[in-house]
Amino acid sequence: MTSISPLVCRDATHYDSHQLASILTECFTDYVIPFTLDGPTFATRFNAEGLSLTESRI
Repeated sequence: MTSISPLVCRDATHYDSHQLASILTECFTDYVIPFTLDGPTFATRFNAEGLSLTESRI
């Protein structure tokens, strides 16, 4: 039998903008339209859109 690790959900404050950009970029791997984002751009966009690190889950 294969063992499955439990799912862990944390708020985004546990990660810096570089890690969050990497996670988001990874979500779009092999997507039809290439997508990459760096840490500073992620931080700028995240703040401009009024999103909350405490309410965002990773």
